[in-house]
Amino acid sequence: MAFTLKWSEEALEDIESIATYIEKDSPIYAKFVVSKFFEKAELFLSLMTQPFEKFLFIVID
Repeated sequence: MAFTLKWSEEALEDIESIATYIEKDSPIYAKFVVSKFFEKAELFLSLMTQPFEKFLFIVID
């Protein structure tokens, strides 16, 4: 099953607002943070293509 990610306008505007805020202090870090949003979203999609059994584990209190 193939998954695709469709960013909502609201989500993209939020990311842009975050970048604009961070950019006031550090333009380089703003670009870094924005790239991490998209990188982590792609990672999430790649994990969704893996069998879920691979990620199951037991927690014992």
